[in-house]
Amino acid sequence: MKLLALDPSTTKTGYALMADRDTIIDAGLFTPKRVADKSLVRVDAMVADLRQFLKDSKPTAAVIEMPSGKMTGYNSGRGAGQAVYGVAAGRMYQVLIDWLGPDCVTAYTPTEWTRGKQQKARQRIIKNQFAVYDVAKDKGCNVSDAIGIGLYWFSLQHGG
Repeated sequence: MKLLALDPSTTKTGYALMADRDTIIDAGLFTPKRVADKSLVRVDAMVADLRQFLKDSKPTAAVIEMPSGKMTGYNSGRGAGQAVYGVAAGRMYQVLIDWLGPDCVTAYTPTEWTRGKQQKARQRIIKNQFAVYDVAKDKGCNVSDAIGIGLYWFSLQHGG
């Protein structure tokens, strides 16, 4: 079993490749070549990185965070930020479906998998559970959230 967990955005996407709830095979960020590029150019670069990662790592299942449509604080509450985030998540979701098939891809909204825990609290939990996780390299908590959504998926697969 290899689960790929993704926390997408338009500036960097956290990923975690996990063998089980205790084993991280690889984790990191897909980042655009230039953060100054237009949002869709950044998304295209990260989608290309995702495709290459899928080819190299050969996961058997994937889980991805998808917007709920209720993120009023995203991009200072402006609707354009939510829309572009939705495009990024949707593009990555489609790549996963095309690669793995619809039965092997699961999507959760932030509300579902975070269960009300604040981002920094989730990051501390991941740091305490996984020695390989480096907080200093994950300022936006994208990697910890990818690991967290992977852990949530495993917990549902194995009855909590």
